[in-house]
Amino acid sequence: HLGGLVRTLNCHEIDVLRWIAGEIAHVRAEMAHLMVEGIDYEDVAWMTFTFENGALGLIGQNIVHYLGNHYYEIMGTEATVRFRTSGPISVAGKDRKATERPTSNRVAVHEQTRCFLDSVEEGRVVAPLADGMEGLKGLAVIDAAYRSAESGMKERVDGF
Repeated sequence: HLGGLVRTLNCHEIDVLRWIAGEIAHVRAEMAHLMVEGIDYEDVAWMTFTFENGALGLIGQNIVHYLGNHYYEIMGTEATVRFRTSGPISVAGKDRKATERPTSNRVAVHEQTRCFLDSVEEGRVVAPLADGMEGLKGLAVIDAAYRSAESGMKERVDGF
């Protein structure tokens, strides 16, 4: 048991959404185990997020088809942002004209490894890009998503 699709895969995407749009106040989630045999957790999940600033976010995830086919959206009063695991970020304003912005070639796990190696080589802790408290904030969102999937209701994210 890996801890579930959302807990295992979406922790990273939730962190990105929080980095772009701020803290998440509420989550509404639907999850199901529909197709993949031999696992004891959900293979499909849809989550909508209400951010503290009023923006809305969406993550749809499944392991029924290949993992690179998911995207993320943040919808605010002035613009919508859509991005995938790799490739450019699309931004559209009220005029509905989309522009694409390139993304970095940096890979997060490589950055984490480099931070660890720098800490070892320098004999001191080199501050990571995200600390343990940021990880706990993401887990609070995930816990609210699982509570929502069980209750069928929108759930508040517990704060720190």
